[in-house]
This record gives sequence, C-alpha cells and structure tokens, in this order.
Amino acid sequence: MEHFLFELIQISLGKRSSLSRNLTEKEWAAVFETATSHALVGITYFGLKQMPKEQLPPRIITLKWGAIAESLRHRNDVMSNKSVEVLSILNNDGFDALILKGQRNLAYYPQSISSYRAAGDIDVWTFTKEMEPLSERRALLTEYVRQKVGRSDISGIYDIDFDVVEEHVELHFTPSYFVNPWKNRRLQQWFDDFAREWQKQINPHYRHLEFDAFFILLHIFRHYLEEGVGLRQLMDYYMVLTSITDEKTRCFVQKTLDRFGLTRFSSSIMYVLLRVFEGVEDDEIRDCRNYYEWLISEPDCKRGRRVLEAVMTSGNFGTSDCRRDEIYKGKNAFVRFLKREKFYFRNFTDYTWEVVWLPLLQVKRWRLRND
Repeated sequence: MEHFLFELIQISLGKRSSLSRNLTEKEWAAVFETATSHALVGITYFGLKQMPKEQLPPRIITLKWGAIAESLRHRNDVMSNKSVEVLSILNNDGFDALILKGQRNLAYYPQSISSYRAAGDIDVWTFTKEMEPLSERRALLTEYVRQKVGRSDISGIYDIDFDVVEEHVELHFTPSYFVNPWKNRRLQQWFDDFAREWQKQINPHYRHLEFDAFFILLHIFRHYLEEGVGLRQLMDYYMVLTSITDEKTRCFVQKTLDRFGLTRFSSSIMYVLLRVFEGVEDDEIRDCRNYYEWLISEPDCKRGRRVLEAVMTSGNFGTSDCRRDEIYKGKNAFVRFLKREKFYFRNFTDYTWEVVWLPLLQVKRWRLRND
C-alpha cells in the first residue's frame, strides 16, 4: 500500500490528479493506517478532496479521515499562537529565541495544505545576547526554568522541558549535535556563528532558509540513526528545498553538508524525496538532476532504497518499528544497552564516523537521568 500512499501525497501536492487505479475498502484502510503512522492524515485528506469521486474511499473511512484532519487544522492554529506566546515570554525575560522545525516549517508549505500539517511540540533555540559557552548556557537556562515553573527536567542532551502556555515546550541550548566530538565542536561553533549573525540583523528572517536547509537534514539524520524517521519530517525537508530559488543558497547548503560529512546521507534523502513526493521511478532518477533544480545532491539509488525501506518501517519518530520495542524488553539496563547498540549499528557501514560514537551517547543520557 506504500505506492498508493505516495500517489495520494502527490495528489495533495498537485503532482498528479488521481490514483493509478481504484482501491478496495481493505486497501483504503491500509493506506489510512500507514498515513496515520507517518502523521500525514491531514495532508492526505487534502489529497482526497482533490480526487475524482469514483476513486474516493468508502464513506465511513472518508468521514473518519476528515474528522482527524479537521482536528489537526484546529491544533495547528492553537500551536502557532502558542509558539508566539512562548517567544514573547522568552524575549521579555531577556532571551533571544528562534522556533525550530515544527510550526516554523509551515512557512514553507503552500497555503492550501499548510494548516493540514500535523503539529508536534514547540521547540525553541534559546540563547542570550552574550552567547555564553554551551555549558554556561545550559546552567543558565536550567536555573531559569527552575525559577519560572518550579522544576527543570532535562529532556535531552541539549534541551530542557519548559512547560508553559499549557503545552510541552523544549528549550534547546543548541539546535542539534554530533556525537563525534571533533565534528560536534565544529558544529556548535557553526551554530554560534549563525546566532551571532542573526542577532545583528534587523530582518528576523535573516538566512532562515539557508539554516533550515542544513539543520532539518541534520535533524532527520539524528532521528534516522537513533530512533527512526517518518514521512512527515521528510515532507518538511522537501518543502524547504523546493523553496530555494537561487543558486547561491543552494551552493551554501551543499558546501555546509559536505563540510560536516552529510553529503552521502543527503544523496540518499534526495532519492526518497523524488520517489515519494515527485513520483519519479528508479529508472528515471539518474537522469533527473537537471530537471529538479531543488536537488542539493546527486540522488543515490542504492542507499536511498535502504533509507526509504527504513522510513516506511519506522513511521513517525520510529513509533511503528518493532525493533525499537524490543530494546525496552531487556531484562536489565545492560541488556537494553546492547539491544540499542545493535539498533544503532545497523548504519555502521554508511556512517561509521558517527555510529561508532553512539555508545557515548547512551552513557551521557544515563548520566543525565541519574544526576
């Protein structure tokens, strides 16, 4: 049913007008289930509204699909308003802040489907005008959250829970990371340099497209290695890339990805984006580089097929991957550690430079939980 889900997504994007054939009720139920696991119920419902009547699913499925889609539209409006509230709170308390991914990605979607994107948590990159070193920034934000909401739970290596405006908010000390210490040092410097440049600009949208075209791929890479990534995140990235209209921005992104060793992964993702969102078949992909100007890397069919298979197995944030469930069935912490390492090392051949350091990530997280 994956093929028909891809076609339905393409209808939503205006890439085609109908499915390649009519589906049975059982097939429609499977497409709906897959769309749900990838957090694309809203987007695909918009596609249903564009289809010929004779191809629509049974009424009971359509009604269920529509009810969820409408609730997502309402949720999107709420989250957009809440994001503005969070930024206002942080700014009033003396912090500079940028929304990461999530609601920020809506700006790249066509207006017709933007409200159908499934909203997640609110992620905010938070720093001061002084741009303290990362360790100091972490201590400062931890104390700020403790004073503001009475508690401070570290939710990740580089973020902290900040439950305000009746929503789950994550304050990021930094947008992302590498576990490889040498690459991470350079990455944190890159983020800090960007933040300093952004602080100097009158235009609040300064270089956002360049930043997002790099950061969102890095975010996908982290999820791909550590837990799994679904089609919603890949659609976000597709929307970002298709928003790039000038060669200068494209070259900047290409050089940045190459600098941090992400070109191979980028090539795999280009394959996936072409297959899922453009409907390009394998035998056509090698010849389409000049036709699709948004491509930032040469599509890699071999690795791309592996990534696409992993994506479809994973679902949104790995929630459909039974291999992740097995990790938590370990009898003790050491068994769970070994199972997670086995999960991590599935990508050892392609991304050795990062995967080999992933045991260190588990140690860091264990220390955070036990501090």
